[in-house]
Amino acid sequence: MGSPRLQPQDEQGFTLIELIVTMAVGALVLSLAASFIVASLRAQSTVSTQTDSTTSAQLALRSLQQGLENAPVFTVTNGSQPGDIIVIAPSLSPRSSAAWTCHAWRYSASASTISVATWNDGNTFAAETLHWTSLATRVSPKGATPVFLAGPHNMTDPTPNTVLEVTFVGTGYDGHSVSIVSQIASSPSSSGAGIAC
Repeated sequence: MGSPRLQPQDEQGFTLIELIVTMAVGALVLSLAASFIVASLRAQSTVSTQTDSTTSAQLALRSLQQGLENAPVFTVTNGSQPGDIIVIAPSLSPRSSAAWTCHAWRYSASASTISVATWNDGNTFAAETLHWTSLATRVSPKGATPVFLAGPHNMTDPTPNTVLEVTFVGTGYDGHSVSIVSQIASSPSSSGAGIAC
């Protein structure tokens, strides 16, 4: 008689092929998840950059609107540097309805910025001595159109310097840009027509 044969028990582990297939499927799922996360982060960065560009452009435009809509007159002049354009206007002080202040908005071609400065009326405008606050950076003209251009309110109104045409492109750090085109009308009927800036 021979010895009794042992029957192999069912083993509870995984085979090598099962482990390799599981690892391959897991790697595929992880790579798909990683690519989705990277795409989401890129989209968020693009939206954030465009939002920053739009916000700074709107800030510059809002400052011009608030200043010029209360201004009886304004002038547009060239700055001291090539390509610079400055808009100068008297405006009612937000703190007092009887006090006038002078405002200037400067487009700097060399710095690609739009900045604002304020000083008391009656003082002589000197761009070099003013404290300029940056409103928008990475700004450039849109095509051949100047950033600031004075013109009549409409084609039938011959009165100059009643409307400021504002046209520029704000570019984000990733190269995306936003175009701003607007017209801002001054208020020639304001009582401060004699204010000198």
